[in-house]
Amino acid sequence: MLVGNTQYAHSNVPVLDVQFILISKHLLKTSFHSLLALPMDDARMFELGLRYFSGCTVKQRNVSRAMSLWEAPIEPEDDVDTTHASTSPWGSPEFSLPARAASCLAHANFELQEYALKGKAIAPDPDPNGNRDRILPTGVPDRALSDQFLYLSGLFVEAAARLGLVSPLVLRIPKYLVQTMKGSAVDVRESRKYGGFTHLWCAYDARNTEIAEEERRHAAKVSKAPNAYICAVPGCGIAGSQKKALVRCAGKCPAHRKPHYCSKECQKKDWKGHKHYCKPDDELPGKIEANSERSDSTASLEEPPEMPHGYEGPERSITMNLPGMDEPLILESRYLTPELMRWMRDMTVVRK
Repeated sequence: MLVGNTQYAHSNVPVLDVQFILISKHLLKTSFHSLLALPMDDARMFELGLRYFSGCTVKQRNVSRAMSLWEAPIEPEDDVDTTHASTSPWGSPEFSLPARAASCLAHANFELQEYALKGKAIAPDPDPNGNRDRILPTGVPDRALSDQFLYLSGLFVEAAARLGLVSPLVLRIPKYLVQTMKGSAVDVRESRKYGGFTHLWCAYDARNTEIAEEERRHAAKVSKAPNAYICAVPGCGIAGSQKKALVRCAGKCPAHRKPHYCSKECQKKDWKGHKHYCKPDDELPGKIEANSERSDSTASLEEPPEMPHGYEGPERSITMNLPGMDEPLILESRYLTPELMRWMRDMTVVRK
């Protein structure tokens, strides 16, 4: 989502339903035509850019016009007023309008580089008074043009980071640069093209340090009770960042052996094997091997499992090995059921 990716600090992005409520309330109060009727200042131009880029409340999405509107609040570096906070309700008001506009322009250019790489065309602004000189992707793949858009995305990320806004998009760009240039003879961080983006790389390093510390703390917590953080059903793979994300067996088995499950369905599936262990240690008749009949079979992959309307549960994760990616992808969500997350994982395996 454009607003969540560009307008908030990465550590303070509201959940999707909160974003939806905030934006919906604002759209009900402020129509597109009412914005056009008011005196045009930077804040209104910024909001119009959001609407044109997303296609929200406008007849037709217009990427070129959105970018022109976002460019208006971007002033020369020496004149940027970093104390000016936008009155627009789209995002965190503590960040300056130039910072938020720069984050949006980074997002737009990053999308354009993907379109140029794939040969996906973007329609020019139909308004004869619009920016007719803006270069946009055509229907032909163009690596050189894609690289230009990627560089522009980096420039705007550097501007946003310099002004204090480290949004999810600001962190996405350096990560993408590192991943795509892995194995290259030139270190992207030392390259003439991207090496000078000091604020970009500083934000990237700071976030990596935070991630390493978060992982260290989580690993220490999991090591004390490893069964509590991953579903006990073989082949399931659903993990929880917190104990409450999984359902604990309510039987008499002791804590060090007590299995946890991502859903009632998995608990029922595992009962045939677990029932031999679901008793205190002193009641076990002896060493019991894991039941060979425990199954890791999955449901049919033809159709995805049904999603309950408005579902929201604890945050869970699953590891997915995607074709063409060197590292596994960890999918985290509180809005997808465990069944759907497993189906998505298993579909990537089938399509390899």
